[in-house]
Amino acid sequence: MIDIWFGVALLLLLVAFVFLIPALRAAGRRRSGSSKREAMAALYRERSKELRAAVQSGAMDEKQFAQLEADLARELLAAQQESQSGEARQGGGRLLIGLAVLVPAIAAAAYGFSDRPSEVALYRDMVASQGGHTSSEEEAKITRQLQERAKTHPDDLSSRYILAQRLLVSGDLAGAVDSYRYVVAREPQAANVKAELAQALFFAGGSKITDEIRSLIKQVLQVQPSNGTVLGLAGIAAFEDGDYRKARQHWQLALSQLPQDLQQQRRFRLALPGPKALWQTAVRL
Repeated sequence: MIDIWFGVALLLLLVAFVFLIPALRAAGRRRSGSSKREAMAALYRERSKELRAAVQSGAMDEKQFAQLEADLARELLAAQQESQSGEARQGGGRLLIGLAVLVPAIAAAAYGFSDRPSEVALYRDMVASQGGHTSSEEEAKITRQLQERAKTHPDDLSSRYILAQRLLVSGDLAGAVDSYRYVVAREPQAANVKAELAQALFFAGGSKITDEIRSLIKQVLQVQPSNGTVLGLAGIAAFEDGDYRKARQHWQLALSQLPQDLQQQRRFRLALPGPKALWQTAVRL
């Protein structure tokens, strides 16, 4: 994003130089136009004196003098109007130059005083975090920045959702639950967010299935019957109810959503509740 802004500014500066070159060339013409007007005015005064002298000497009468002086004045006026018209066009060129220089300057200043630079920096930090190229201190900094952004940009649900995920991973379960609730309250159709809220509630409540979690499980499975997060929780809920066959069905379906990675599947099994014998019983059913 920041590269696009700088590109636009450079393009506008290039336009400014395109207008600037002919403007510099026109400067000499404006100076010559001014000299021409002065010469025309001097010529008018000189010829007017000659005509007045001719009247005084009797070479022409007042009527002839008035006619010739009127013609002379019209010539001078036409020359002045032509010169002023040229200056007006050049003034328009100066206006375009001013705008071409001013627009990128204003854009750069507005960009600098807005929060765009910090947004770009935060985005780049999050990309680095996803690639595993950040330290624990940098991770904590990203989380703090997202928390601050949640305060200053309450309508930015995407940033708040990312914050909820980070808080859940970092162990701030209460903060994660609050952030997930905030998003769900404003996007009640977001099934994935509801699933993660149910997961956060499960961990925050000491790995216990509550009525709220059961309600969220039901809502998510109605629209996303293959949601792995909720299927795992649904299996746990069925297990706690003693319905081991149903628990097995949910868990097997949840396992099928995981990549074909034995380590991930092993971690999933280890996270399941109950004595090992009960889990084995559920699997055999």
